[in-house]
Amino acid sequence: MSKMAEFDAAEPGVRSRKLESLFLDYGRVLLLGGAVIVVYAVGNPASDGVQVQGVLGLLLVICGALLLMLSPVAHKLVPGYVV
Repeated sequence: MSKMAEFDAAEPGVRSRKLESLFLDYGRVLLLGGAVIVVYAVGNPASDGVQVQGVLGLLLVICGALLLMLSPVAHKLVPGYVV
């Protein structure tokens, strides 16, 4: 069962924790992926498109950090969501 299917099937009290868990999981993935891309771009300056890779990596890092910071208040960000 996917994480979103588990979220839809959960009770309201559990949904808040699951939503926070989703934000944390996806934030970690974006943060790690962005960091890998940035390290690759910095370590391989002779490759084509290194600037694009660096910018893409930084954007992923920023998006991941944003999700991690917003995870404690994730239940307030979903419209129509009641805990």
